[in-house]
Amino acid sequence: SSTAIFFLIAFCFHSGRLIFSPLTTLDCLITGIVVWHVVSDTCHGGYLPSVLALAYAEWVLPYAAGRYAVVHRGAIQRMTPWFVVAAVVLAIAACIESASGMNLWSSWLTPIDDLVVQSNAKRFDLLFRATASFRHPIFLGIALVLLSVWIVALIESYSGFRKRICLAVALVPILVFGILATVSRGPVLEIGLAILFAASLHFKLIRWFVLGSAALAGIYVAVDMNHAMATLDRLTGSVDVNRVIEVDQQAEVYSSSRGRLFVIQAFTPSLRRAGLLGYGTDAVSGSPPDIPHMLRVENAEKILPAVDNAFLLVGLRFGWVGFTLFAALMIGSIVSAVLLIHGSPTFLSPNGRWFTTALASVLFATAVEMLTVFLAYDFVFWVLFHIGIVSGLRSHYRMATRGDVL
Repeated sequence: SSTAIFFLIAFCFHSGRLIFSPLTTLDCLITGIVVWHVVSDTCHGGYLPSVLALAYAEWVLPYAAGRYAVVHRGAIQRMTPWFVVAAVVLAIAACIESASGMNLWSSWLTPIDDLVVQSNAKRFDLLFRATASFRHPIFLGIALVLLSVWIVALIESYSGFRKRICLAVALVPILVFGILATVSRGPVLEIGLAILFAASLHFKLIRWFVLGSAALAGIYVAVDMNHAMATLDRLTGSVDVNRVIEVDQQAEVYSSSRGRLFVIQAFTPSLRRAGLLGYGTDAVSGSPPDIPHMLRVENAEKILPAVDNAFLLVGLRFGWVGFTLFAALMIGSIVSAVLLIHGSPTFLSPNGRWFTTALASVLFATAVEMLTVFLAYDFVFWVLFHIGIVSGLRSHYRMATRGDVL
């Protein structure tokens, strides 16, 4: 955040006239979210100056940092080494932590707070779950998946340089091992989703195969949800498969995989009654959140300590309007990135289709992953930063087509 603030201030002095460079749909959506954040929280008793500061810091700061970082010609190529180094350092630190159980950030820099409670034991009796500088392994995994686009950018920019491209390709396993070091199923599935989405964008046969497989999986889950969840538990090594809990005075089988379904089941009644304004930031900040109309769940504070669904959380926080705007922002960023692929070799050279394809694919996979993850600023900064990059590239493309790019 401090880095983003510093460079945004510098940008205002160096390239202030580009602040209002061609606006995009994503600019309008992020503005809508900020406005509705302010409206919702002030209507729920929030102090306007502090609400304005929170809305700017949470939504505008990371988005603007990404947007204005790429409006100049060659920005992607100049920024790539910095992000690659950051990704590799995080990945190596994660591998060390997973093998030894020692968090380098907590040991050498500053202790990581305990706002997110997690187990310090080995998972599957194999490895410790690495967090590096993040509060939770899943947050680290999502951030590393997002940062993978920069290794793709490095490989693409070294096209034609055999030694350099071999060095860049050698970094890929390091990043993959860093993601695996989180010992989290979500980020691993996120990698697979991103690869499938990227392949679907460029190969029609794979596209139809993926769509057909998704349709069959959807039918399977709809017909026999319990069997589908039991299969997922076995495949992922889920624990507590046979635990029985009480949900709205009915016995239900609970596991870590089914927990994501219980989140939807428990909070959907509250979302239906959230109205246009939702319940506000304070209401969803507790553990468990202090919101009305929630389905009664046994030991909710242990089973449902947080709303592990980013879209659902935004809906509870800012109501139907906030939910719609946030969903539109995620979908719009993916669509905008896909639309950039065709023209990217011209205005992004030496980067082009590989980078924009990776950007679209990673944002798609992250959006799916966020259906099962609490909306934490730890990784949301990087989500919004990369959405801002998409917006900045769209603006850059429009300036390039009219010959007005610096």
